[in-house]
Amino acid sequence: MTALDDHELDGYRAEAKQRWGGTVAYQVFEEKEKTRSKAEGETLLAGMDALFEAFSICMKDHLSPESEATRKIVEKLQAYISQHFYPCTDEILTGLGQMYVADERFQKNIDRYAPGTAAYAGQAIAAYCRK
Repeated sequence: MTALDDHELDGYRAEAKQRWGGTVAYQVFEEKEKTRSKAEGETLLAGMDALFEAFSICMKDHLSPESEATRKIVEKLQAYISQHFYPCTDEILTGLGQMYVADERFQKNIDRYAPGTAAYAGQAIAAYCRK
């Protein structure tokens, strides 16, 4: 289950709308959100959590962020975001990877699996997007 409560999620949503509300990706996200139940939203967030947990496992196993196993998780993350939220281009994914590290809220949430998971995921995403 996601570590974010409804208040935090509402804050993220308001901030996302302010920052990216004029983009096609945000418009796609908004359309998908309109038809989603709260339970469906929670299931999708749990899917994201599972991907970050997978990053932490690779990190704990001392795999390079550029390893094939880690690369596959990045591919799954990009596909998951594209399928369920908005079209996640390499450019958008790169920005997300940077935000996971730079934004303390994201870092704290992602690092609950293990300290350093957000940085590891960010490095893996950067390596993937340099392909």
